[in-house]
Amino acid sequence: TSSQVVQAVPTGINSALVLISAGSKTSAVTQSFNSVFTTDYRNYKIIFSQVTAGNNEEVYMRVGTSGTPDSGNNYRYNRITNPSSGILASSGATVLTNMVIIPNTGLANNYVEMSISSPFETERTIINAQTLGTRTSNSPENFFSLLMVDTATSYTDLSITASSGSAFTMNFAIYGYVKS
Repeated sequence: TSSQVVQAVPTGINSALVLISAGSKTSAVTQSFNSVFTTDYRNYKIIFSQVTAGNNEEVYMRVGTSGTPDSGNNYRYNRITNPSSGILASSGATVLTNMVIIPNTGLANNYVEMSISSPFETERTIINAQTLGTRTSNSPENFFSLLMVDTATSYTDLSITASSGSAFTMNFAIYGYVKS
C-alpha cells in the first residue's frame, strides 16, 4: 500500500563481500598469501578449489605476519567427518603447530571454503571450514571443521602446505566482508 515503505538494500551499500584477490597458484611446496588481512575488513571468506596434491595427503594452513608463518603451538580444531561410507565421526586436537584444512586429498578436485573471523584483530582468530576431499578412489569425503588460533596476535598472512612437503596447485578467491 502507499503507506508501506520497502527498502531491500540500504543506500550506499554495493555488496556484502569484496573480492580482494583471485587466481591460480602454480606448483609450489607452500602457497603464500601475504598482506591479505588488513584493517579494511574484520572477517573474510576464502575459497580454495581444484586443489591438486598427492593421494591421501593433508593440506595445512598457518596464519602469519610479514611473510613469517606462526609455527607456535597455537592451533586447535574440532572436526566432523562424513566419509563416503556415510558413518559420521568426530575428532579434535589442541596444541598444534598448524591447522589441517583438507584432511584427505585425492589427486584433484579438492575444495575448501572458509569463513575467518578477526585475523587482523589482536584477539583469537576463528575459522569455520567446509571441505571436500576426494581421496584415492575419488570417493567424496566431507569435513566440517571449527579451527582456532588461540593467541591475541594481529595476522596479515596465510600460507598453505601439503603434508608431504611436495608441490601442489590450486585456484583461490579471497573476499573481505564489508564492515557494518
